[in-house]
Amino acid sequence: LDLAAAYLTADPTRHAALITTGDRFCPPGFDRWRSDPGTVYADGGTALVLSRTPGFARLRGHATVSAPDLEGMHRGDDPFGRAPFETRPTVDLDTCKKAFTRRTDIMRAISRVTTNQHLVVERALTAADTTLADIDTFALPHLGRRRLEAGYLSKFGIDPHDTTWPWSRTIGHLGAGDPFAGLDHLAATGRLTPGTLCLLTSVGAGFTWSAAVIEITTTPPWT
Repeated sequence: LDLAAAYLTADPTRHAALITTGDRFCPPGFDRWRSDPGTVYADGGTALVLSRTPGFARLRGHATVSAPDLEGMHRGDDPFGRAPFETRPTVDLDTCKKAFTRRTDIMRAISRVTTNQHLVVERALTAADTTLADIDTFALPHLGRRRLEAGYLSKFGIDPHDTTWPWSRTIGHLGAGDPFAGLDHLAATGRLTPGTLCLLTSVGAGFTWSAAVIEITTTPPWT
């Protein structure tokens, strides 16, 4: 979404960008129940169109922050192989994290994660000329409750009932598709009415954090 906004802003002759996500977390390469303790993974696809033409919502502000020095957290000590899964047949993120923390200051890593989570939200809110207190609803990553509590709910003082959690806990993590799927769910269930401000957040291995403030301008047609 951040890249698409820049793409449209850079050239006024460009009219729209189609953004899609698609993930399938399946054996033998991935165990949706055990590869990443604390999060259950699900298969799914999402799509969103960002356009110069008015739609049901307006992108008020967006931001992306990265910390490539934390890339090893999801790679561990595994060497690069000649083919996928040559070294490890099934993804095991817990083992990778433990390998990373053995050679890295864990408190520094946690501090980096916390700082960047706050930074990306602050930048998106500033770009939207609004505050966290003005946000009506949140489309958060589909993480397990403990992770969601530590990373978002407690950290930003968010009520889980103001988020997609009651629904996402029945769906599972859709990879990059969580924010768009969450936005669609909020729209379909009638929670997005004109004037509503929604904050979309996402985090990806590597590490990147992203956030976007969406203002609802008209009732979504598929509500």
